[in-house]
Amino acid sequence: MMVRETFDGKKHTDVCNGRKTEEEAITDFLEIFEIHHNTFNNFSKNANVSREEFIEFYRTLNPSYDDDLTFVSMVRGVWGVKNETPDVAARSYAGGVPDA
Repeated sequence: MMVRETFDGKKHTDVCNGRKTEEEAITDFLEIFEIHHNTFNNFSKNANVSREEFIEFYRTLNPSYDDDLTFVSMVRGVWGVKNETPDVAARSYAGGVPDA
């Protein structure tokens, strides 16, 4: 799966407020992964986003949200994930029990 084709830049806060174009939001988002990759891989270029880089990005972003429901809502919005009533309390990342 390609991040560029999946990420919905139209729902980015700066796009909604008219501060960035959708393409700028997507480019900025992908640049975060490039910076992360370069930092931990002796600054070797890599145009791919690994699963580990993707998870680490959201792991570091999560604490900036007031609660898990708001965070999950944001993630679902930008990635177009359906299911309006997530049960985050049952997930291990929210302090609950891991999925069976």
